[in-house]
Amino acid sequence: MSWKTIIISNPCRLSSKDNNLVISRYEQDDVKIPINDLSSIVIETTQCTITSSLLSKLSTEGVAVYVCDDTHMPNGLLAPFGTHSR
Repeated sequence: MSWKTIIISNPCRLSSKDNNLVISRYEQDDVKIPINDLSSIVIETTQCTITSSLLSKLSTEGVAVYVCDDTHMPNGLLAPFGTHSR
């Protein structure tokens, strides 16, 4: 069951490995979070790189991704498509 909301507010690179969200930050250790624990991700920074592989896995697992503008207000949403039907 997904229950975590991750807020990204600093520059980083988001990718996936072994069904984990990998947060890579400059001169810091990578952080790994199981994708199936996530309910949503809020990206507040405009200096974040996201791989398309991660976006696909997040959609498959039903994780919503919110993108904010430079005033930290949400202005976009990536939501899973067709999770209610076959």
